[in-house]
Amino acid sequence: MILFFDTSALVKLFQAEDGTATIIEWVEAAEKLYLLDIARLEFTSVLQRRLRNKELNPEGLLIIQQGFYERWTAFNIQPLNRKVVDEAENLLNKY
Repeated sequence: MILFFDTSALVKLFQAEDGTATIIEWVEAAEKLYLLDIARLEFTSVLQRRLRNKELNPEGLLIIQQGFYERWTAFNIQPLNRKVVDEAENLLNKY
């Protein structure tokens, strides 16, 4: 199975919340996991918002960030360009 994760699924992989168990099962069964390179910025944005909202403490933030950066190189990273954006829009409109 080949997976493409958006940031909401990616966050579930690193911080327990509803849906985390399913995401972990999918990752364990996946042959490849793709992310857009912008996912790194979006992931950081989510964590910083949760820190500001006191949903996450500074120690938890560091642990999640370290785990994320350790795994980043294992993901297949797709650069964001016009062709990718156009195809993503087409898929969103279709499905």
